[in-house]
Amino acid sequence: MRYLTLITIFFLICSSYSCSSYTIFSQPETSAEQVLEKTYSEDYVEHLKFQGKTYLKSPETKLYKLSKKSNAYFQSIYNKIVENNELILHQKDNLEVKIIQSEVPFYFSLPGAKFFFSRGLLKNYIKNEGVLVACFSYEILKSLRLLYPKKVTFPKGYIRTEEMLSLTRLPLKARMELHKWAFNILKRSNFDPYGYLIWLQIQNKNPLDFSFQHGHNSRMIREEYSLKNYILKEVGYLKKRQLVEKNSSREFYNLIRSLTKS
Repeated sequence: MRYLTLITIFFLICSSYSCSSYTIFSQPETSAEQVLEKTYSEDYVEHLKFQGKTYLKSPETKLYKLSKKSNAYFQSIYNKIVENNELILHQKDNLEVKIIQSEVPFYFSLPGAKFFFSRGLLKNYIKNEGVLVACFSYEILKSLRLLYPKKVTFPKGYIRTEEMLSLTRLPLKARMELHKWAFNILKRSNFDPYGYLIWLQIQNKNPLDFSFQHGHNSRMIREEYSLKNYILKEVGYLKKRQLVEKNSSREFYNLIRSLTKS
């Protein structure tokens, strides 16, 4: 497994949280960094950031302009997650959220707190705030912990969305570990961590729609099963409830309404 060079510090630092009075879940035994093996330098991080700039300038990439209120809303979620997980997410960069004009559901991030969501993802699949926060939390972990596989790319002046997804897509074992960590940081941030399981289930129920996101060899069923086993191991049961729309904030509804307008 060539991907084993990326996260020992993640577990060592975060293990101190397991004794916290408001965290009822222990840390995963491994971390995405241990699975992935981080072998690249800061030069590669800058390379990834440059690829993001190229992507935004590519003819295929059409941006939807977020309002100041929606930007502030994303910022508030980001701040809450980072500030409640400072020992894990100590690299607090200036947030950039880009909404791509596409009906295909996809999302990804780049180093430096740069996040990308398709308009189709947000307006068609994110039905409540808990699911939005779950999706966002996974990418916050990737961006601030620099959890990206090293892949060789050749400059050509533009980058398509499918190339960006391929460039940032983690191997299966790393994704399964990262789901556990995302579940934990949601709990520490006083968000409902079960929203993360629901988010995996949404993607599993729409495999064709999310094949663009995960690739044709997706193993989302294994990822959901792995997270369920982790929860059962920690608390002994799965909650028999779903997130409901009344739990969502006014800012969430304003965001979704703005995206559904033509």
